[in-house]
Formats: sequence, C-alpha cells, structure tokens
Amino acid sequence: MAKCLGRENLDDFEANKDIYFSCGLTEIIHNGSLMIDDIEDGSELRRGEPCSYKKYGTDIAINAGNFMYFSPMLKLHEYVEDPHQALALNRIFLEEMSAIHFGQAWDIQWHREKNKLPSQAQYYQMVENKTSCLPRMTLRFLGELTGQDEATKVKLVRFVNMMGAAF
Repeated sequence: MAKCLGRENLDDFEANKDIYFSCGLTEIIHNGSLMIDDIEDGSELRRGEPCSYKKYGTDIAINAGNFMYFSPMLKLHEYVEDPHQALALNRIFLEEMSAIHFGQAWDIQWHREKNKLPSQAQYYQMVENKTSCLPRMTLRFLGELTGQDEATKVKLVRFVNMMGAAF
C-alpha cells in the first residue's frame, strides 16, 4: 500500500522507517487486543494454544495486553522526526484506540443481552469500530506519512471500512 501511495524503494529501511513503524505498531496493538478479547470472551484457545490468561493468569494477561496497546507509541520519536506528523499520528492513534474500545463495548453488550439485537446500521458501526479499526489506523498513518491530500485519506478510510465489513 505504501508503494501505491508514492513510496519508492521500500527495501531501504532507513528511508522508510516511519512506514515500517506504523505497520509494526498496529500488529503489536492487535496482539494485545487479542489477549484482552480472549479474557472478555472466555476463550480457551488462541491459534491452537491455550490463551495467554490460561497460561499466565488473568492479571498478567490484562497487564501485558494493555501494555501492548500503548508501548509502541513510546518509540514514535525514533521513527517519525517531523513534529507535525508525530502529533497527527498521536491524534490518529487516540481516535482509533477509542474507536476500538467502543466497538468492543457494543460487541460485549450484544453478547450479554441476547434478546436485544442491534440494527443493521448499529452492527456496521460496531464492525467499523472493531474489525476495521487497526487496518484503518495503519492506512491513516500511511496517508499521513506519505503526504496524501484529504480526499485520498477519506477514500483510504472508506476502503478499509468496507474491507472490515466484508471480513
């Protein structure tokens, strides 16, 4: 996707360390969210192995999962030198991390209240805030880091929200 947005020579890590950081960041956050989700859902297995909270205890899994939400942003300054871009990425991070928690809250509510089904619009909003959230964060980061105009950034968000709905 970075190449489609104008980045060349992606094999050069130093020239593209901001891109690699943004992709890695969302993968770390995703793994942390899976640890927390397993606890919330009472899951037994993750990727064919006992869930982290089953192996190490709920307290350790919650702490580790929460740490994985925020720890990547501690390294932002090492990968993004422009202070305006760093501020924009922090804002994107906070917006998307809030969204993913809203989406998860709706999912939890609807699993608990089985007699109260969401409308189709509510369900799609939950999907956008849960399933689409981390890929959307990545594309929003890439849009910012590659200097895309606002119209392109809106199209990127629309695209990834549709992918989340299809997932």
